[in-house]
Amino acid sequence: MKRLFLSLFSFAIIGAAAAQQTDSSKIYLDEQQQSFLSASGDTATLSVGGLELTFGEQQPALTLGAYSTKNESRAKVSFAGINGVSYNHLSLMEFGFCQIVNTDYGAYAAEERDFMNLNNGKSIHVAFNFVTFNTTLNKSRTLGLSIGLGLSVENYVFSDDLTIKYSEGMMRPEPIDASYKKSKLVATYLHMPVLLDWNIKKGLFLSAGLNFDLNIGGHTKIKFPKEKYRNCHLNPFNVGATVRFGFRRLYVYGNYSLMEMFKQDQGPKAHRMSVGVGLWF
Repeated sequence: MKRLFLSLFSFAIIGAAAAQQTDSSKIYLDEQQQSFLSASGDTATLSVGGLELTFGEQQPALTLGAYSTKNESRAKVSFAGINGVSYNHLSLMEFGFCQIVNTDYGAYAAEERDFMNLNNGKSIHVAFNFVTFNTTLNKSRTLGLSIGLGLSVENYVFSDDLTIKYSEGMMRPEPIDASYKKSKLVATYLHMPVLLDWNIKKGLFLSAGLNFDLNIGGHTKIKFPKEKYRNCHLNPFNVGATVRFGFRRLYVYGNYSLMEMFKQDQGPKAHRMSVGVGLWF
């Protein structure tokens, strides 16, 4: 398919160039001849004002620099091709389990403590990286940088027959009837992971860095019947540590928040943690 595309692209360039009575390998897009389309062998190049995008290489290359026929040295940022090695260590979707750890109920009465106990098998973490950027940092491509932007959704399912609501200046437990099927706290974040990648060998990699999370929603929900409570007093901004270990396009990850989950003095002192796998589509 790639060779067919390149062949058709080359024939189109040669035909158009012949019609214009110009160089048979290029079509100039402006009068100054600084922007052009060209084809040679198994590669095709689009150049616009000194920005060149080359197709057909094992590692497609984007070339940056002012256009000049005399200066051939230009900075390059390389991206992995379909048949090449991928240095992007952020998948479209991450799926795992979330927990609340290092919980301190010191501000609560004895009978109110431990209300954040969870059903860990049903407490699910899902993250979507809608936009990703990655680049290598050295010539041997053993070091790289990956940055993503997306959403992180955490579902904390309570193990006891209770929900939580804001009362008397703090989030407090509120008993519910045992007939309810589920009670949970849902936290949604605008999520930006920043990772330093170590490409170890033959697709094996280790990545570590920081997660920057902006809370854009939080609510408790019980069902059935269904009821929602939206004022959960979650910390609006959070920074956490993250690590990934994987092979090619599959990895396991771990996240730990360095900041508390709730606003200061408005909930128990607690930190978020999640583990899971990165899934590619």
